[in-house]
Amino acid sequence: MISAYARRGGRVVGICGGYQILGDEVRDPLGVEGRRKREKGLGLLPVSTELTAEKITEKVIARSQLNGFKRSIESYEIHMGRSQIGKLASPAFNILKRAGQSVSKTDGTRAENGRIWGTYFHGIFANSSFRLDWLEELFRLKGLRRKAKEGLKKDPYDAWADHLCKHLDMKQIFDLVGTKKPKNLLWAGKRY
Repeated sequence: MISAYARRGGRVVGICGGYQILGDEVRDPLGVEGRRKREKGLGLLPVSTELTAEKITEKVIARSQLNGFKRSIESYEIHMGRSQIGKLASPAFNILKRAGQSVSKTDGTRAENGRIWGTYFHGIFANSSFRLDWLEELFRLKGLRRKAKEGLKKDPYDAWADHLCKHLDMKQIFDLVGTKKPKNLLWAGKRY
C-alpha cells in the first residue's frame, strides 16, 4: 500500500523504525527485535539497517537538506539501529551538534527529490518552522493556499504544562503518590 502510493507520486516520511523499513533491508543478528535475523524493507530508500544492542538517545541540532529547508532544527534521536545509505544517496539532515558537542555527521536519507525521506529524529514536526515549511510545500504542490498562516506558536507541550500548573495542586499530587515535592521544582518555566 505504501509502496503503491509512493509509485503514484505520493510523499512518504519515515521516522525511526519507519525510516528503517523504507530502506532495502533491516538485519537483526543479535535478535534485538525477535528471532527473525533479516527483514526485507519497502525499497523506497537506498538504505540498509543493522540493529544493535546499544541504544542511541541524544539531543541534536541539525540542518535540513530537504527541498530547500535550510533552517537549523532541534530534535532528538532514539534508535537501536545503524543505517548505511547507498553511495549515490543523499542525507536528509546534516547534524551540527549532538549532545551539545559540535559534529559533522548526517542523518536520514532522501530520495525522489525529497518526496520520500526518513530520519532518526523524533519530534521533527514539533519544530514550528520546519513543520510550516513542509506543510507549505504540500499545499503548493496541490495548488492550494492556506487562508491563515499558522504562526510560530508556543510548544504545545509547554502550553499543556501551563494549563496543568494553573489547575492542579502539585503539593496534593505529591502527597497522593507518597513523595515529597522536590525542592525547586521547575515545571513549565515556573518554580514551585
